[in-house]
Amino acid sequence: MKQADRRYYFIINIFANRGSEASDKLSRLLKQSKLDYKLFKTSRHYNIKDIVQKIQDSLHNRDIIISVGGDGSLGDLVQALKEAGLSNPVGVLPAGAGNDFIRAHQVSTKFEEAFDHLLQVQEPVVNDLILVENAKDKAYVVNSIGAGIDGRVIASISQDKSKQKFGPLTYLAPAVEALFYQSPFDARIKILGREIEVKKTPIILFMNHGSFGGGIQINPQADPTDGFMNIIFAKDLSFWDLLTLVVKIFTSKDQLSHPKVYQVRAKQVEVQVRSNEYWQADGESLGSNQQTYKLSSLKQSYWI
Repeated sequence: MKQADRRYYFIINIFANRGSEASDKLSRLLKQSKLDYKLFKTSRHYNIKDIVQKIQDSLHNRDIIISVGGDGSLGDLVQALKEAGLSNPVGVLPAGAGNDFIRAHQVSTKFEEAFDHLLQVQEPVVNDLILVENAKDKAYVVNSIGAGIDGRVIASISQDKSKQKFGPLTYLAPAVEALFYQSPFDARIKILGREIEVKKTPIILFMNHGSFGGGIQINPQADPTDGFMNIIFAKDLSFWDLLTLVVKIFTSKDQLSHPKVYQVRAKQVEVQVRSNEYWQADGESLGSNQQTYKLSSLKQSYWI
Protein backbone atom coordinates (compact mmCIF):
# COMPACT_ATOMS: atom_id res chain seq x y z
CA MET A 1 0.00 0.00 0.00
CA LYS A 2 1.35 3.43 -0.93
CA GLN A 3 1.44 6.51 1.30
CA ALA A 4 -1.30 8.05 -0.82
CA ASP A 5 -3.63 5.20 0.16
CA ARG A 6 -3.56 6.10 3.84
CA ARG A 7 -3.95 9.21 5.95
CA TYR A 8 -1.56 10.18 8.73
CA TYR A 9 -3.04 11.72 11.86
CA PHE A 10 -0.39 13.60 13.85
CA ILE A 11 -1.24 14.39 17.48
CA ILE A 12 1.22 16.79 19.10
CA ASN A 13 1.39 16.95 22.87
CA ILE A 14 2.33 20.61 23.10
CA PHE A 15 3.15 20.12 26.81
CA ALA A 16 5.77 17.42 26.18
CA ASN A 17 9.39 18.22 26.99
CA ARG A 18 10.07 19.49 23.45
CA GLY A 19 6.48 19.78 22.28
CA SER A 20 6.58 23.37 21.00
CA GLU A 21 9.85 22.82 19.17
CA ALA A 22 8.52 19.61 17.61
CA SER A 23 5.36 21.40 16.50
CA ASP A 24 7.35 23.96 14.52
CA LYS A 25 9.57 21.30 12.93
CA LEU A 26 6.67 19.04 12.03
CA SER A 27 4.68 21.84 10.39
CA ARG A 28 7.67 22.63 8.18
CA LEU A 29 8.33 18.97 7.29
CA LEU A 30 4.69 18.27 6.47
CA LYS A 31 4.50 21.24 4.12
CA GLN A 32 7.47 19.78 2.23
CA SER A 33 5.96 16.29 2.07
CA LYS A 34 3.26 14.79 -0.13
CA LEU A 35 1.45 13.09 2.73
CA ASP A 36 -2.29 13.03 3.17
CA TYR A 37 -2.38 14.19 6.77
CA LYS A 38 -4.29 15.85 9.58
CA LEU A 39 -2.52 17.74 12.36
CA PHE A 40 -3.85 18.18 15.89
CA LYS A 41 -2.39 19.80 19.00
CA THR A 42 -3.31 19.40 22.63
CA SER A 43 -4.21 22.38 24.78
CA ARG A 44 -5.13 22.90 28.41
CA HIS A 45 -8.73 22.07 27.58
CA TYR A 46 -8.18 19.62 24.71
CA ASN A 47 -6.23 16.46 25.51
CA ILE A 48 -5.19 13.39 23.53
CA LYS A 49 -8.35 11.50 24.45
CA ASP A 50 -10.48 14.41 23.21
CA ILE A 51 -8.64 14.39 19.88
CA VAL A 52 -9.13 10.63 19.42
CA GLN A 53 -12.84 11.02 20.11
CA LYS A 54 -13.01 13.77 17.48
CA ILE A 55 -11.29 11.77 14.72
CA GLN A 56 -12.54 8.24 15.40
CA ASP A 57 -15.54 8.40 13.04
CA SER A 58 -13.35 9.50 10.12
CA LEU A 59 -10.64 6.86 10.62
CA HIS A 60 -10.10 3.93 8.28
CA ASN A 61 -8.20 0.80 9.31
CA ARG A 62 -5.35 1.71 6.97
CA ASP A 63 -4.80 5.13 8.59
CA ILE A 64 -1.85 5.77 10.91
CA ILE A 65 -2.02 7.76 14.15
CA ILE A 66 1.25 9.34 15.23
CA SER A 67 2.11 10.43 18.75
CA VAL A 68 4.37 13.49 18.80
CA GLY A 69 5.68 13.64 22.34
CA GLY A 70 7.39 11.40 24.86
CA ASP A 71 6.67 7.94 26.22
CA GLY A 72 3.87 9.30 28.39
CA SER A 73 2.18 10.86 25.35
CA LEU A 74 2.48 7.55 23.50
CA GLY A 75 0.91 5.74 26.45
CA ASP A 76 -1.95 8.26 26.56
CA LEU A 77 -2.61 7.75 22.85
CA VAL A 78 -2.64 3.95 23.12
CA GLN A 79 -4.96 4.25 26.13
CA ALA A 80 -7.37 6.49 24.21
CA LEU A 81 -7.38 4.17 21.18
CA LYS A 82 -8.05 1.10 23.32
CA GLU A 83 -10.91 2.84 25.12
CA ALA A 84 -12.39 3.83 21.75
CA GLY A 85 -12.06 0.28 20.39
CA LEU A 86 -9.66 1.35 17.62
CA SER A 87 -6.87 -0.88 16.29
CA ASN A 88 -5.00 1.54 14.01
CA PRO A 89 -1.19 1.30 14.05
CA VAL A 90 0.52 3.93 16.18
CA GLY A 91 3.59 5.85 15.04
CA VAL A 92 5.96 7.91 17.18
CA LEU A 93 7.95 11.11 16.71
CA PRO A 94 10.23 12.09 19.62
CA ALA A 95 9.48 15.19 21.67
CA GLY A 96 9.90 13.90 25.23
CA ALA A 97 12.71 13.73 27.75
CA GLY A 98 13.46 10.00 27.60
CA ASN A 99 11.93 8.65 24.36
CA ASP A 100 12.71 5.10 25.45
CA PHE A 101 10.19 3.48 23.12
CA ILE A 102 11.86 4.66 19.92
CA ARG A 103 15.30 4.02 21.40
CA ALA A 104 14.25 0.39 21.90
CA HIS A 105 13.47 0.22 18.17
CA GLN A 106 16.77 1.82 17.12
CA VAL A 107 15.01 4.88 15.72
CA SER A 108 16.86 8.18 15.92
CA THR A 109 15.83 10.64 18.63
CA LYS A 110 16.63 13.45 16.19
CA PHE A 111 13.27 14.71 15.02
CA GLU A 112 14.00 15.08 11.31
CA GLU A 113 15.62 11.64 11.09
CA ALA A 114 12.71 10.04 12.94
CA PHE A 115 10.29 11.73 10.51
CA ASP A 116 12.23 10.35 7.53
CA HIS A 117 12.12 6.89 9.11
CA LEU A 118 8.36 7.17 9.59
CA LEU A 119 7.89 7.81 5.87
CA GLN A 120 9.90 4.71 5.00
CA VAL A 121 7.85 2.28 7.10
CA GLN A 122 5.76 -0.06 4.94
CA GLU A 123 4.18 -2.48 7.40
CA PRO A 124 3.14 -2.32 11.07
CA VAL A 125 4.94 -4.30 13.75
CA VAL A 126 3.22 -5.90 16.74
CA ASN A 127 4.68 -5.35 20.20
CA ASP A 128 3.72 -6.38 23.70
CA LEU A 129 1.52 -4.09 25.76
CA ILE A 130 0.84 -4.31 29.49
CA LEU A 131 -2.73 -4.07 30.75
CA VAL A 132 -2.73 -2.84 34.36
CA GLU A 133 -5.84 -3.26 36.50
CA ASN A 134 -6.76 -2.52 40.09
CA ALA A 135 -10.08 -2.47 41.92
CA LYS A 136 -11.17 0.79 40.26
CA ASP A 137 -9.30 1.38 37.01
CA LYS A 138 -7.43 -0.13 34.13
CA ALA A 139 -4.64 1.35 32.05
CA TYR A 140 -2.27 0.35 29.26
CA VAL A 141 1.50 0.58 29.62
CA VAL A 142 3.83 0.70 26.62
CA ASN A 143 7.30 0.52 28.20
CA SER A 144 7.27 -0.13 31.93
CA ILE A 145 5.50 0.30 35.23
CA GLY A 146 7.29 0.16 38.54
CA ALA A 147 7.56 1.20 42.16
CA GLY A 148 10.47 2.39 44.27
CA ILE A 149 13.50 4.15 42.85
CA ASP A 150 12.04 4.62 39.36
CA GLY A 151 8.76 5.94 40.76
CA ARG A 152 10.60 8.34 43.06
CA VAL A 153 12.72 9.64 40.17
CA ILE A 154 9.64 10.37 38.05
CA ALA A 155 7.81 11.95 40.99
CA SER A 156 10.75 14.29 41.57
CA ILE A 157 10.82 15.34 37.91
CA SER A 158 7.04 15.81 37.82
CA GLN A 159 7.09 18.07 40.87
CA ASP A 160 9.82 20.33 39.47
CA LYS A 161 9.27 21.25 35.82
CA SER A 162 12.71 22.90 35.63
CA LYS A 163 14.24 19.41 35.76
CA GLN A 164 12.61 18.45 32.45
CA LYS A 165 14.76 20.58 30.13
CA PHE A 166 17.82 18.40 29.67
CA GLY A 167 16.73 15.30 27.76
CA PRO A 168 18.16 12.07 29.23
CA LEU A 169 20.22 14.12 31.72
CA THR A 170 16.87 15.07 33.24
CA TYR A 171 16.97 11.77 35.15
CA LEU A 172 20.52 11.93 36.51
CA ALA A 173 20.22 14.17 39.60
CA PRO A 174 16.82 12.74 40.69
CA ALA A 175 18.26 9.21 40.31
CA VAL A 176 21.20 10.00 42.60
CA GLU A 177 18.79 11.59 45.07
CA ALA A 178 16.52 8.53 44.95
CA LEU A 179 19.41 6.21 45.79
CA PHE A 180 19.81 7.99 49.13
CA TYR A 181 16.15 8.51 50.01
CA GLN A 182 14.42 5.34 48.79
CA SER A 183 13.84 2.93 51.67
CA PRO A 184 13.58 -0.80 50.94
CA PHE A 185 10.06 -2.19 50.92
CA ASP A 186 8.26 -5.54 50.81
CA ALA A 187 6.03 -6.88 48.06
CA ARG A 188 4.27 -10.06 47.02
CA ILE A 189 4.21 -11.32 43.42
CA LYS A 190 1.78 -14.02 42.30
CA ILE A 191 2.37 -15.87 39.02
CA LEU A 192 0.24 -18.87 38.00
CA GLY A 193 -0.68 -19.52 41.62
CA ARG A 194 2.92 -19.35 42.81
CA GLU A 195 3.70 -16.60 45.32
CA ILE A 196 7.07 -14.87 45.56
CA GLU A 197 7.78 -12.87 48.70
CA VAL A 198 10.03 -9.92 47.93
CA LYS A 199 11.82 -8.57 51.00
CA LYS A 200 13.70 -5.28 51.29
CA THR A 201 13.80 -4.27 47.64
CA PRO A 202 14.36 -0.65 46.52
CA ILE A 203 12.63 -1.24 43.19
CA ILE A 204 10.25 -3.53 41.37
CA LEU A 205 9.85 -3.15 37.60
CA PHE A 206 7.55 -4.68 35.00
CA MET A 207 9.03 -4.07 31.55
CA ASN A 208 8.38 -4.63 27.86
CA HIS A 209 11.54 -2.85 26.75
CA GLY A 210 15.02 -2.87 28.21
CA SER A 211 15.64 0.81 28.94
CA PHE A 212 14.36 3.50 31.26
CA GLY A 213 15.09 7.18 31.76
CA GLY A 214 16.40 8.07 28.32
CA GLY A 215 18.32 4.93 27.41
CA ILE A 216 19.53 3.58 30.77
CA GLN A 217 19.73 -0.16 30.09
CA ILE A 218 17.99 -1.95 32.95
CA ASN A 219 17.33 -5.18 31.02
CA PRO A 220 19.32 -5.22 27.77
CA GLN A 221 17.97 -8.66 26.76
CA ALA A 222 14.29 -7.68 26.89
CA ASP A 223 12.28 -8.70 23.81
CA PRO A 224 9.18 -6.52 23.27
CA THR A 225 7.61 -9.13 20.96
CA ASP A 226 7.87 -12.34 23.01
CA GLY A 227 4.51 -12.04 24.79
CA PHE A 228 6.06 -11.84 28.27
CA MET A 229 6.64 -9.10 30.81
CA ASN A 230 10.10 -8.94 32.35
CA ILE A 231 9.80 -8.53 36.13
CA ILE A 232 12.91 -7.26 37.92
CA PHE A 233 13.42 -6.86 41.65
CA ALA A 234 16.09 -7.26 44.31
CA LYS A 235 16.22 -8.78 47.78
CA ASP A 236 18.08 -7.61 50.89
CA LEU A 237 20.21 -5.04 49.09
CA SER A 238 22.72 -3.12 51.15
CA PHE A 239 23.68 0.42 50.17
CA TRP A 240 26.97 -0.91 48.79
CA ASP A 241 25.11 -3.51 46.74
CA LEU A 242 23.06 -0.68 45.28
CA LEU A 243 26.14 1.34 44.36
CA THR A 244 27.66 -1.74 42.72
CA LEU A 245 24.53 -2.18 40.62
CA VAL A 246 24.57 1.46 39.53
CA VAL A 247 28.16 1.07 38.34
CA LYS A 248 27.25 -2.10 36.44
CA ILE A 249 24.28 -0.39 34.75
CA PHE A 250 26.52 2.33 33.33
CA THR A 251 29.57 0.16 32.53
CA SER A 252 29.38 -3.61 32.01
CA LYS A 253 25.54 -3.72 31.85
CA ASP A 254 25.57 -7.13 33.56
CA GLN A 255 23.54 -6.00 36.59
CA LEU A 256 21.13 -8.92 36.21
CA SER A 257 23.98 -11.28 37.10
CA HIS A 258 24.19 -9.80 40.61
CA PRO A 259 23.26 -12.52 43.15
CA LYS A 260 20.67 -10.31 44.84
CA VAL A 261 18.90 -9.26 41.64
CA TYR A 262 16.13 -11.43 40.24
CA GLN A 263 14.30 -11.57 36.94
CA VAL A 264 11.19 -13.57 36.11
CA ARG A 265 8.97 -13.56 33.04
CA ALA A 266 5.21 -13.84 32.98
CA LYS A 267 2.17 -13.26 30.81
CA GLN A 268 0.01 -12.50 33.84
CA VAL A 269 1.03 -11.40 37.31
CA GLU A 270 -0.47 -9.90 40.44
CA VAL A 271 1.67 -7.62 42.59
CA GLN A 272 0.96 -6.24 46.03
CA VAL A 273 3.20 -3.55 47.50
CA ARG A 274 2.72 -3.36 51.25
CA SER A 275 3.75 0.24 51.90
CA ASN A 276 3.17 3.63 50.32
CA GLU A 277 5.67 3.79 47.46
CA TYR A 278 6.05 6.02 44.44
CA TRP A 279 4.86 4.41 41.20
CA GLN A 280 5.49 5.37 37.58
CA ALA A 281 4.12 4.17 34.25
CA ASP A 282 5.80 5.11 30.96
CA GLY A 283 7.64 7.93 32.68
CA GLU A 284 4.51 9.45 34.22
CA SER A 285 4.08 9.64 37.99
CA LEU A 286 1.23 7.66 39.55
CA GLY A 287 1.87 9.19 42.97
CA SER A 288 2.63 7.41 46.22
CA ASN A 289 0.31 4.61 47.27
CA GLN A 290 -0.02 1.13 48.69
CA GLN A 291 -1.39 -0.80 45.77
CA THR A 292 -2.35 -4.18 44.37
CA TYR A 293 -2.24 -4.50 40.58
CA LYS A 294 -3.07 -7.26 38.14
CA LEU A 295 -0.92 -7.08 35.00
CA SER A 296 -1.47 -8.92 31.71
CA SER A 297 0.52 -8.99 28.48
CA LEU A 298 -1.45 -7.95 25.39
CA LYS A 299 -0.51 -6.85 21.85
CA GLN A 300 -0.43 -3.47 20.09
CA SER A 301 0.28 -2.56 16.46
CA TYR A 302 2.92 0.13 15.80
CA TRP A 303 4.10 1.99 12.71
CA ILE A 304 7.78 2.09 13.53
